[in-house]
Amino acid sequence: MILLIKKLRSLLTTEGIFFETEGITKLCENAKCKLTNSEIRIFALPHFEFSHGREHPVSQFVSKISKKMKTTERFSDRVANYVKYRPDYPFAVVEKLKEEKVLSENSVISDVGSGTGLSAKIFLENGNEVFGVEPNKEMREAGEKFLESFGKYHSIDGTAEETKLENNSIDVVIAGQAFHWFDREKTKKEFRRILKPGGWVVLAWNDRRTDSSEFLKAYEDLLKMFGTDYNKVNHRNVNLNENVFDDFFGKNKWKSFSVENFQDFNFEGAKGRLFSSSYVPPEDHPDSKLMTDVLKKIFLRYQENGFVRFEYDTRVYYSGVRC
Repeated sequence: MILLIKKLRSLLTTEGIFFETEGITKLCENAKCKLTNSEIRIFALPHFEFSHGREHPVSQFVSKISKKMKTTERFSDRVANYVKYRPDYPFAVVEKLKEEKVLSENSVISDVGSGTGLSAKIFLENGNEVFGVEPNKEMREAGEKFLESFGKYHSIDGTAEETKLENNSIDVVIAGQAFHWFDREKTKKEFRRILKPGGWVVLAWNDRRTDSSEFLKAYEDLLKMFGTDYNKVNHRNVNLNENVFDDFFGKNKWKSFSVENFQDFNFEGAKGRLFSSSYVPPEDHPDSKLMTDVLKKIFLRYQENGFVRFEYDTRVYYSGVRC
């Protein structure tokens, strides 16, 4: 325990940056050492034993606020950061779907939960006509601006459960980083309605790695510490398991593949990536300063030549059977 405290204090005080504290100290259980309030906040990370499974007080407080937020409104105050700092989808996804005979240049695509246009972009680059369906006004307008140079992009104010598309009008439905927000039963009926006979459904996530580097381990701890409802809405806890896809597509009626992806960020980029997530306090929240300070500590500890790397596995699940 004492060694953990020393490691903690080393992280808190290196690089000449110190946290503001209220001068509050508590006696650390099972060790003859007192921790400041800021140290206790860091020490409550699940990575350390001190938390004893207790939810961090920051999460308890902010989660009460987040529960009032509608799913379709979660990213309204995150749009600028989302556009600048969320990862693109590798074009290798398109190439693999073409190889699997899921996609051609003539396929008509519906990108459901199209957001700011990140998932639609690679299909537009492939020459496809894409109908982006997005309920969030701010995200939808950002997507329209982001993709304004593509004449084959059409923006629709709709939801996965009510896309407003014509019957049997779509060859391939895609959903990038969005399926975990959908009502699955209603979505299944809607996809059946809009798909042409022999149509496909493609679900994709840029799945951020959480333990492939020391930086990513620390970043994951940061999210667990400050996340308002991180464990609840984290797509890994909601979607990325066989039972979900068996239920949606049918048992043994879907396939999957994965493509490596990454982003390199300086500190401002890492900060923007953090604030693009709907499950952390917004920038104007009282806890955001401490969260940013902790991120700064993590960045300074693990940066190389002024950058840290976010690593992803772009995971794709698809079915040629109408779900």
